[in-house]
Amino acid sequence: MQIKLPEYRENNPGRTLRQIHSWLYQLNEQLRYLFSHLDEDNFSESFLSASLGETKALKTRVKDLEAPLKWVPLALTGVTSWSDDDAPMIGRAHGTVFLRGAVKLNKALADRKVLDIGLADEIYRPPVRTALAVPTDEGLVRLTIQKDGGIRLRNDSGGEMPATAFISLACAYRAREE
Repeated sequence: MQIKLPEYRENNPGRTLRQIHSWLYQLNEQLRYLFSHLDEDNFSESFLSASLGETKALKTRVKDLEAPLKWVPLALTGVTSWSDDDAPMIGRAHGTVFLRGAVKLNKALADRKVLDIGLADEIYRPPVRTALAVPTDEGLVRLTIQKDGGIRLRNDSGGEMPATAFISLACAYRAREE
């Protein structure tokens, strides 16, 4: 397959444009021919085995994309659900984990700067420690999800976090590949 590149003619832009158009058409036809005649005889064994692995990974991702988001209750300690409607929930779809709900600190733990509040099940764990800023009615709090599934709140605002503070858990992060 060999296609001569079009020549740029400064004094004849119309001809240059026609040559570019012709070149693109030829290139398109060559690519169509090439891709329509590819089969396993055109590839090495190592390429085919690597492609098979990629195909399996792609099928897993497609399966994950087809899965609907199902919310399940998230059991937390040291915090209380803000209301019945805002109960902490966790779900996974499309390789992403979603958290929702709002909590307030239990009164005895309100003066702590760092608070471990729960543990996410294996399918909800991130590949690396993930830290997110989540809003409260008193400022921002850092929500961290550890690789081992530990869920932690950290008050970086400098002051005490009141037990009545509204802490939103609404966030999303990438899930560990299965």
